[in-house]
Amino acid sequence: MLISKKKIYLCMARCRMNQSQLAEKANLSRTMIYYVFNGKKCSAVTLGKIANALGVDPSDLIDDE
Repeated sequence: MLISKKKIYLCMARCRMNQSQLAEKANLSRTMIYYVFNGKKCSAVTLGKIANALGVDPSDLIDDE
């Protein structure tokens, strides 16, 4: 799945969180967060971890463009 870079940045801004903090809270490596931010596909588990860390529904982060 592709995560929308714009949507994830907006959610991170709401949570006042940077990429390193997101990686830590989602229990993911910073490398994985880097891949997601650079347009790489991710698994449903990774999407779920990121969404949970940001307090949003996974569908809120999917790139629908």
